[in-house]
Amino acid sequence: EYNDWRRFDSDDWCKLLSTQPQFADKCTKYNGWYKFKDWNWSSLLSVQPQFWIYCPEESVNKIKEDPTKAKECKCWDWFSSWNWSNLLSAQPQFADKCPDKMYDQFSQEQWRELLSSQPQFANKCNWSKMRANNYDEYKDYGNDDFDEWKAVCGEDYSGGWKNLLLKQPKLAEYFTDVLWDGFSQEQWTELLKSQPQFADKCTKYKCWEKFDSRNWSNLLKAQPQFAEKAKEFKAGWAGLLSIKPELANECECWEKFDSWDWSELLKAQPQFADKCTEYNGWKEFDSDDWSELLSVQPQFADKCTEYKGWEEFRSSDWRNLLKAQPQFADKCPDKIYDEFSQEQWAELEAQHSGVFGDKHMLSTLRKLARD
Repeated sequence: EYNDWRRFDSDDWCKLLSTQPQFADKCTKYNGWYKFKDWNWSSLLSVQPQFWIYCPEESVNKIKEDPTKAKECKCWDWFSSWNWSNLLSAQPQFADKCPDKMYDQFSQEQWRELLSSQPQFANKCNWSKMRANNYDEYKDYGNDDFDEWKAVCGEDYSGGWKNLLLKQPKLAEYFTDVLWDGFSQEQWTELLKSQPQFADKCTKYKCWEKFDSRNWSNLLKAQPQFAEKAKEFKAGWAGLLSIKPELANECECWEKFDSWDWSELLKAQPQFADKCTEYNGWKEFDSDDWSELLSVQPQFADKCTEYKGWEEFRSSDWRNLLKAQPQFADKCPDKIYDEFSQEQWAELEAQHSGVFGDKHMLSTLRKLARD
């Protein structure tokens, strides 16, 4: 006889149904299920698990595990784009239940998730809306600085498209210029290592010239057939010589090598140190170049001294070097040690037990004295 069912909010329905499940039909009649929040479902299903049939997320989980459960589901119309992409990734036979308009609501992540396992849905995707990054989708979260967002994200988002191509290379026919052109040289390297047939795309989008010597060496180790292409670029030569030093007599671009080329080459082939001297490569090294090189080839410490490289080392350069070569501990200035955080000290000491204990203690004492 109660006539105020429409006034119930999700918390009211949750409390009622937790103890009086016979009122489920009223919740259906007055659209109460649609109001439920995540915490309402968690609370209700813990005591009345039979109501999963009204919960989109739980219905997806049930149907993924057992497709015959689909006939019990009462909430198809409430499925979100995430619910649909999640379900279709595992059980594509339910595509006929997904409204066409729902596909337009899929985010880029949802499309990549779906297509990585079910590429047959590619014709449902509006590829013209796909972007190398999905920064626009994140503006709603109050972050208007793309560089800051990328730093938080931890990876250029076009890496997601690269990963999709690695799993489903036949989807390349759907990729737009925007997606191809959004790949970084690192992503091209990873792609070509596994899918060398995309070399023509790398040419079309002028990415070969963006490769640095490390990109080239990583690619050539996996796909040596690109050696002739590498010879067209000075960074390509540096990468090629790092794995095929016997080609040194063919190289005619030593004078074009930059400090990163020299550092990468000498890490792998230290016998070219005289070439670096001959072509004045050492004087161009910055602290990052020195740290990278000395981490692998510590015998060049005298060159670092000769060219005053130690003076430019930043805290990050020292940390990277000391992790790999703790014998340089006494060269690191006290002021640098004092910049280390407790987490950085812990990482360093865990890696080299008993080596940095005194340095850490003295740094702590200096900080206490200043305070």
